[in-house]
Amino acid sequence: MKLEPIFDRGVSASYYSSFLTENQQWVRIAGTRGHLVIPDFVLPFHGTKLGLEVHRATFEMKGCDFKMIPHVTRHTVAEHGHGHPTSQESNLFRNFADLALSGKINAQWPDIALRTQQVMDACLESGRKGKTVKM
Repeated sequence: MKLEPIFDRGVSASYYSSFLTENQQWVRIAGTRGHLVIPDFVLPFHGTKLGLEVHRATFEMKGCDFKMIPHVTRHTVAEHGHGHPTSQESNLFRNFADLALSGKINAQWPDIALRTQQVMDACLESGRKGKTVKM
């Protein structure tokens, strides 16, 4: 299933989901001056580093000779994945438990939940209509 909602100022997003293709969990964010790739967007790959790539390809042409030069910069942070006590997923559950036990509400989360739901609703509407939708 491929969905393509259109947001303010002409920004678009695509979403692809399938049970028939190999495990994939990447995100690609493209702009007018390059694109960003996060290969383990949902669940960090096993290891001790997380990273992303910034791509800023250039096209060089001299007469009939032309070439595309990739210019890729990889940025990494030292962070464990896969259930390590300091991993993102371990911190997520730790923070949730701390909030639940404290009885306090983090005012940021209702807004984040609403925005996430609005994007998912736009994706669902796009899929049902078979065309792009405006948000």
